[in-house]
Amino acid sequence: MNILFIANCESVHTVRFVNEFVKRGNNVIMLSATPYLGRTVEYTADIKHIEFLKLFTKIFNFLFKNKIKNFNPENSHPLHPFNFLIFFRMIYLFFFVNKIIKKVDFDAVFSINLTTNGVFASRIKRHVKKICCTLGCDLKLAKWYSVKEITNKRFVVKYVDRHIDYFISYNEVQILNFFKTKNLFSNLDKIRYINGLGVDVELFNPKYRNVELKKKYYGLDETSILAVCFRQPRPYFDFAIILLQLKKIITKYPNFYFAIGTGGLEFPALIKIVKENNMEKNILMMPNIQYKDLHLYISQGDIYIDPINISKFPETISMGISGSLLESMACGLIPVIGRRPGLESFFDAELQDLLIYNNLENDIYNYIENVIENKNNEILKQKLREIVHNKSNWYKTIELIETLFKIKTV
Repeated sequence: MNILFIANCESVHTVRFVNEFVKRGNNVIMLSATPYLGRTVEYTADIKHIEFLKLFTKIFNFLFKNKIKNFNPENSHPLHPFNFLIFFRMIYLFFFVNKIIKKVDFDAVFSINLTTNGVFASRIKRHVKKICCTLGCDLKLAKWYSVKEITNKRFVVKYVDRHIDYFISYNEVQILNFFKTKNLFSNLDKIRYINGLGVDVELFNPKYRNVELKKKYYGLDETSILAVCFRQPRPYFDFAIILLQLKKIITKYPNFYFAIGTGGLEFPALIKIVKENNMEKNILMMPNIQYKDLHLYISQGDIYIDPINISKFPETISMGISGSLLESMACGLIPVIGRRPGLESFFDAELQDLLIYNNLENDIYNYIENVIENKNNEILKQKLREIVHNKSNWYKTIELIETLFKIKTV
């Protein structure tokens, strides 16, 4: 099958899907508003990138090459030059998508991100199967963090709903507790639900845990207690409160370390907190990690601290399970998680009491301490890994999409 992918070609989500579909014998053609620079992701598959606005993009890249080098769309300033480039390419793609793909042979369309790439897929006039995968950021109906997000998204969702054959929801709560209550979907029967996008449980696996790698990546020995979270700081995360609470943990457990991701507009404030509280030794600032190596870093940890604080932006973030949380559980880490819709149906009552806190500032210290005491509980770790295997298996996600592709379009 020839599949036209409309997605951010620099996103790890896109790379995972593309590599897997090519591995299964499909041909993939990539169409992306974001120019492919090959900075942070690696395609193991041989795919064709459809180029448009080539001269304009090359000139822009040349003029702003120093600013584009370390650009991250999720953490960049709204007025960053590369945001303007993406925005202009999005406008062009919206109006001329059929002209761009006129000579491209494809049997189906798969788009990732309903409120952006789902729109471009909806504009395609060719009568082929169209599937769209929603992401947590599709909930950002009220907040605008980028110049490329200036449209009325309620209108956008309804528009896309009229043209897409099937949706894959990032989580059921996203649809039932949000889109449904706002009457944005006309027919919920064409929606299929997954928890996250799915985890490759063979790759994210405790078998990669060993003392040598822990020392290599973190400079720590086997007696250390290592918590991790490599999600880059964002406005709706609360790393600041977590770090302040960890100061008390470190006082009681001097061998406790927390490895966090770096970069973004929020990061300088976190560095200041770490320095002011003399935690430089115990808070490990990790550089950007290639996705192909991520499982090796995660599996050396003991605890995953989830940074989402839903009270900050209750309608602008994913309300369910994040991929980072699932990957850490698959690697044998025990998570500490803030309560939010979607977790109740994912964990039983006993696990909710053990892992899910209600108030970040008041509860997280006790929950982290409790998890520290349980860090060698192999029965608990295996139970968490089985949850990922049964409820968020990457290969089941792919099989679901393949099944939808095969359903005849009316």
